[in-house]
Parts: sequence; structure tokens; C-alpha cells
Amino acid sequence: MPNAWVEFVRQYAKENNLSYGCAISEASPAYRKMKQGTQTPKTPTKKRITIKKPIERMEEPEEKRFDQVSSKLQQKLMITSLDKLKNALINLNFRGRLQKQVMLRNLQILQNFNTIPKMKALIKELN
Repeated sequence: MPNAWVEFVRQYAKENNLSYGCAISEASPAYRKMKQGTQTPKTPTKKRITIKKPIERMEEPEEKRFDQVSSKLQQKLMITSLDKLKNALINLNFRGRLQKQVMLRNLQILQNFNTIPKMKALIKELN
């Protein structure tokens, strides 16, 4: 079954002795008048009821907390002696060889302890 608009344009073209292409541009006002006259009333729509949830206080974003814990761990690593650091890593079951250079060693530790719980555990061991 063809579209109602297409049927109307074909009928309009036949009645006014026009080609289909010309009838498309001329039939629009007549089609609108016809639609307004035969338009059925709209059915009332139901109102949507939205339940507003109370706003919960969220904790600090994970990134912010991660940065804070990471910077605290970096500070601890810089002031901690090598022996104390080795003992803390042994207690946390760290399996790996540590770099000899301080900056590389600290970077290596930060790469291995890359989650907040791991960092907090290492900070606790270093205290």
C-alpha cells in the first residue's frame, strides 16, 4: 500500500493534468488543507511520573584520591632507607629485583604498586 502523500500527488497530477514532478511542488498546500480538515484529535498522553532520588554525597573522584595517595607514597619512598624499603617489600611479597638508582627504583615500585590499596599497604609498612 503506497504512502498517502504519494497517492494524493498522483490523484492531484491526474486531476490538474500535470506531471508527477510538477504536482509534487503544487500539491503541498492542498494536501495540508486536506490533512487539517480530516485530522483526528490527538489522544491525551499520560503524564510521566519521575521519582527523584536523593542526591548522594559521592566520595572524592578516584583520580584525585589516587594522586594524593601516590604523592604520599613518593614522599615516603624518597625519605626511606633502602633496608627499611626492602623489609617492607618482603613483607608485602614483592618478587622482583630492585634498581640501584633511587629514581629508577622509586619508579619501579610505583609501577608495581599501582592501585590505591597496594599503595596504602606499602605506606603502612614504611611507617
